[in-house]
Amino acid sequence: RSVGWALVRVEGAPGGGAVVTLPPGGSLDLGGVAKGWMADVGVRLMRARGMRRGLVEIGGDLSAFDDRPVPAPFAVGVRDPSSPGELLGRLRVHGGSAATSGDYERGYDVGGRRYNHIFDPRTGLPVAAGLRSVTLLAPTGARADALATAVMVMGEKEGMAFVERTDEVEALLVIDAPAVPGGRRVVLSAGLRERFDALP
Repeated sequence: RSVGWALVRVEGAPGGGAVVTLPPGGSLDLGGVAKGWMADVGVRLMRARGMRRGLVEIGGDLSAFDDRPVPAPFAVGVRDPSSPGELLGRLRVHGGSAATSGDYERGYDVGGRRYNHIFDPRTGLPVAAGLRSVTLLAPTGARADALATAVMVMGEKEGMAFVERTDEVEALLVIDAPAVPGGRRVVLSAGLRERFDALP
C-alpha cells in the first residue's frame, strides 16, 4: 500500500523549493538515479573548467565526454554477475552515460532462492530471478541509471523490447542459462553489437 510513484506528491515550483509528501509508512530512496545524476554533475563541472575529454565514474555508473575535434571512445569493462571480479568484455562508450543494475552485489539466498535489492513496484517483491544484470547506455547518467533499473524490473523480453523502441538507448543484458557453457547468455541491443568486445 505504500509503494508506487503515484503516491508521492510534490508541491512547489521546479527550482524554487518544493515539499514532498509520502504515504504513511512510505520512504523515498534516490538510489535508482542518484549516482547517474552525480556523474552528470561531475561532467558539467569538468566542462565548465575547460576540460575537453573526461569520464566520471560513481559506483559503477559513469558519464563520459570527448569534445576534441577527433573524439575516441572509452573502453568500459562490463562485469560478469556470476564472478564479479571478472569481466564479460569491454564496451566502447563514445560519450553519454552507462549504468548497470544487477542482482549480484546486494542480495541474499533463502532456501536456495536468490533475492535482491531491486523491487518490482507492481508486486512489492524483489524482481524475479533470471535476469542477472542490465548495462544501459543513454545520453545522461540520471536517465541511464533509472532506465537500467526499470529494464531490470521489466525482465528480458519486455525490457529489450523497450530498449529497441526507445531513441538513444542501448543495453546489454546478462541472463541465467544453466544449460549454456558459462551458465549465462549475453543479449545485446542492435546498436551495441558492434561496440561490445567479449572476453574469452
